[in-house]
Amino acid sequence: MVCVPQTRLLKGRAKNARASAFIKSHFRCPGDICENLTPKSAFTLVELLVTITIVLVLAALIVPATNNMIESSRNGACIGNLRGIGAALITYAGENNGRLPAIYSAASDQTWNMFLTDGGYLPKASARQTSIMVCPSQQPGRWTSPSLTYGMRIPPKHDWYGCSYIYSMAGGRVRDLEGADYGQPSQFMIMGDSVYTGSSSVEGNKQCYYFITATKDSHAIHLRHNKHGNFLFADGHVEAMNLDSLTSDPVNPTTPTQISVSKPQ
Repeated sequence: MVCVPQTRLLKGRAKNARASAFIKSHFRCPGDICENLTPKSAFTLVELLVTITIVLVLAALIVPATNNMIESSRNGACIGNLRGIGAALITYAGENNGRLPAIYSAASDQTWNMFLTDGGYLPKASARQTSIMVCPSQQPGRWTSPSLTYGMRIPPKHDWYGCSYIYSMAGGRVRDLEGADYGQPSQFMIMGDSVYTGSSSVEGNKQCYYFITATKDSHAIHLRHNKHGNFLFADGHVEAMNLDSLTSDPVNPTTPTQISVSKPQ
């Protein structure tokens, strides 16, 4: 059937009602066709607010979960890094009469990681690249400097200025070159997550290439992985340790002031 125009225009109070009336008054349609042509109502303010609230709630649930997944991946990479470094240290010791690389050598101005890369025990890293020598969870997160890496442990029975900073594993025992005996390699924590807690604009809140456990100092252990830190032992295995395990370990006693607990940055 052909629709026939009408002459009378119906006027409504609302915009949608006027549009609907215009369609109905100008065209005669079979059945309910004209009813289906009626414009639908727009979102009300309440519906809009409800939609926004739902989106915000979903975001609040998804973002932390995503962050946890990212940190879990970084934690796994950190553990893998330390295991790789452990293998390099053991190889280095095997080729150097049981001695590990110096934490720092004033004579050559080299840190422990430079001894390993220069000797071919670890791959060298270019600026801003990911590196086995840097924890991905903490600043700088990538290779920037030999001093901003995992920390090697200063011998507990000597301070920074009173030791040669070199360990030996000859004879199946860990000793420093001053003669202090630290027991079996499987019991001695030698390297791990570190942080500089001082106010330096260059090193502040970043990883540092050594840490001290026995006396108060700005070069501290860092528990950045869900209140745990990853630590390499002299036999090559890696353990996740928290505040309680670090302060109560009889072989690796750590002064509480030398433990920083914070989220990765």
